[in-house]
Amino acid sequence: MSRTIKDIHYDLIKLFMKGIILSKLSKCPVGGYDLIKFFHEKHKVLLSPGTIYSCLYSMEKSNLIEVNYSEEKRIYRLTAKGKQLLEEFRKSKQTILDLAEKLLMDV
Repeated sequence: MSRTIKDIHYDLIKLFMKGIILSKLSKCPVGGYDLIKFFHEKHKVLLSPGTIYSCLYSMEKSNLIEVNYSEEKRIYRLTAKGKQLLEEFRKSKQTILDLAEKLLMDV
């Protein structure tokens, strides 16, 4: 994979990180380290703890997720508002793909 493609891949992961996290949390609650590991294993991107925890903090402040503590570990889970946003995101996938295709036509 060329450097340019790797950079685009990384940028896309960061762009859609909130939706990816919401989707992961819809399956089961997880900790921040588990999310770092998930992104690395599934998406082949190693995100820094600062990137992940900054996003989680923002999502918590927006009431998309909530935090519980388990053995000194922060465990994140979806709220009703987070579930609603995830459904909106899922319904918008084709629109996002159409927009990306339109944008890339001129490249």
